[in-house]
Amino acid sequence: MFLVFRFFAGMGSFWLLGAVPVWMTEIVPPRNRGLLVDIHSAALLFGYASASWCGFGFYHIKTINAWRGPLALQCLPALIVIAFMKWLPESPRWLIQKGRHEQARKVLSKLHAPEEAALEFTQIKSQLQLDSALPNTWKSLITKPSYRKRALFAVGLACGIQFTGVLVTVGASTVSEEQNLTSVDYGAIIYGGLGFKEDVILLFSAGFNTLAWVCGIGAMFIIDLFPRNVLVAFGTALVTSCLTVEAALVANFPPGPDQNNAALRAAVAMTFCYIAFAQLFLDGTQYVYYAELFPNYLRAKGMTTGMASISLMNVM
Repeated sequence: MFLVFRFFAGMGSFWLLGAVPVWMTEIVPPRNRGLLVDIHSAALLFGYASASWCGFGFYHIKTINAWRGPLALQCLPALIVIAFMKWLPESPRWLIQKGRHEQARKVLSKLHAPEEAALEFTQIKSQLQLDSALPNTWKSLITKPSYRKRALFAVGLACGIQFTGVLVTVGASTVSEEQNLTSVDYGAIIYGGLGFKEDVILLFSAGFNTLAWVCGIGAMFIIDLFPRNVLVAFGTALVTSCLTVEAALVANFPPGPDQNNAALRAAVAMTFCYIAFAQLFLDGTQYVYYAELFPNYLRAKGMTTGMASISLMNVM
């Protein structure tokens, strides 16, 4: 039962992961797109941090049903979203695309001053008329060279950023019934090698993810200051340097009976530096880049391509 419903939870999560940035790009003004769409990444990181602190807290509840608490708390954010869905504005572009012009005007009037709303309505309508004459199928992403090039960029960026290791260094640790630490975070091995107990390792994980969230917020104010490719290149160089130093430290001073605690602490520090740089320059940038890489009429498909590539990396 657990595995079956995890399938549905995962499916819903990735529907959200792909749909929300597209919706955000169609709601926010283009001049603020980078900062506002990057809220998406910061919110994901807040979820990671919350899950880590939740795991840390419930670790100290020594009952056989302690595992139910974190699962139950996952329902709370979803219930909040559902409760406020009535007041969530629909994408004006989608409404106009479906011929629901009056609803689109009402949404735009809530989002903009009257003159700006009227101008944007006209622009969206004209753009949709132009877009309708252009190929916009899934097949065209493969058959049309210019579209295929963009799709390959999206897939390459998604895979490239995940290959830096973010999926195996960011993760909320959990604890089994026997109180044995399990985690998708390789840092737990280093923390354990330093002699820290399970509760302290969970605390490190929570601090790690909290730092990620703080840096994700900072990224919102950096993303529009530099070209997207510069941020990705600079961020990749920094995180690769951190991982190189960490790998060298662990290789030369591995955890064990005669371990070098100073070297292993430095390795832990490198993981924290890694996540700071990854969130400042890489994670949020990719969501904005997917949205901006494709024209309006292909944006949803392009974003889905990027999200599917991230999901594939998750599986791998």
